[in-house]
Amino acid sequence: MFDALVLIGGAKNVSALQANGAANAWVAETLKHCKAVGAAGDAVKLLQYPAGLAGITVSDSKATVEDGVVTGPAADATFAQSFINELKKHRAWDRKNVDALPA
Repeated sequence: MFDALVLIGGAKNVSALQANGAANAWVAETLKHCKAVGAAGDAVKLLQYPAGLAGITVSDSKATVEDGVVTGPAADATFAQSFINELKKHRAWDRKNVDALPA
């Protein structure tokens, strides 16, 4: 139904999503199905737990791409282009440890 997930920041929004079980499940499900995932700024916090289970490194200080997951600062052209590149691949079939993700 969905080809990717983009999480954008804002401390208040991120706090609300961290407290929402359905939102956390959605993030894990998207990772498990090897979809492209992007998280910018504060929203990187939403990926720390599930990405950690899958052994994926995330960063809110520099654009990082690993196994179809793009993270970095919110206002970073490298982040945007990297996410577009991952979208073009449709899925990250080589994503490691997807069986460790709860979904």
